[in-house]
Amino acid sequence: MIVVYQFGPAWGMPCISPYVSKLVFYLQLAGIAYRLEKLDFARLDDDAPRGKLPYAVLDDGTVMPDSTEIINFLERSGRGQLDHRLSEAKRADMLAWTRLSDEHLYWSGVIEPRWRTRAHFEAYIPYLAGGETLTTETRDALEAFRTRILSEFDGQGMGRRSPEAVLAAFCSDIDAIKARLHAAPFLMGRQVRSGDAGLFSMLSHIIDAPFDWPGRTYARQIPILQEYLARMRGLLAPLQRNAA
Repeated sequence: MIVVYQFGPAWGMPCISPYVSKLVFYLQLAGIAYRLEKLDFARLDDDAPRGKLPYAVLDDGTVMPDSTEIINFLERSGRGQLDHRLSEAKRADMLAWTRLSDEHLYWSGVIEPRWRTRAHFEAYIPYLAGGETLTTETRDALEAFRTRILSEFDGQGMGRRSPEAVLAAFCSDIDAIKARLHAAPFLMGRQVRSGDAGLFSMLSHIIDAPFDWPGRTYARQIPILQEYLARMRGLLAPLQRNAA
C-alpha cells in the first residue's frame, strides 16, 4: 500500500493542497491502494523531499516526491493504466495541459486568493491549522509560511502582477480549459486519463474553496466546467465509497 503524506482535508477534498488531492484522485481512479498520513507544517522541511507535499512512500520503502513524478512512475511501472495506449502525441498534449494547470493556473487561481489577500489568509488559517488550537507559536509558524509562499509567488512572476493582471491571466487559462472541454467529456477525449485527476483537483480547489474573489465567480458561471466537475465526481464517488 502506498502512503501519501498530506496536510489535511477540507471542502470535500482530500487535502487543502490541490497537488495532494490530484494524487489521491489519481490513485482512486487507477484503483491503487493508498493510505493518507498527516504531516505538520513544522516538519515539512525536515521530512518532505524538496520541502513540499505530497510525497509518497511506496510499497518497497522508496520515498518519492511530487504528484506528477509519482503518477508518471506508477504509469510507467504498469501499476496505473489510465494512460494505457495513449499515443505519444496525446501524451505531449496532456503534458501541456498539465503544465498549464500545475504551473500557471495554480498561482493565479489558488495562491492569489488564499495567500495574497490578508482577509482571505485569515479565513484560511483554521484550515491550515487543521483544527488544532491556534497558539501564538502556530500563528507565527503560519505567518512565516505565508512569507515563504508569497516569496515563491513573486519568484514565479505571478505575484509581481497587479491583482487585475492576475485575474486576466486566470480568465485566459479558464477560457482555454472551457474550449478544450467543449470538444470532449474529458481532458484527452472520451476516456478519463491521469491528466483529469490534476485538472479536476485544480478546478475543484478554485470553484469549491470558500474564497470569494472575481476568479471564482468567473469560473463558477461556466456551465461546461460545472458539467465536467459533476462528471468527475460521478466517477469518483463509488470508488471513494469502496475505499472507505
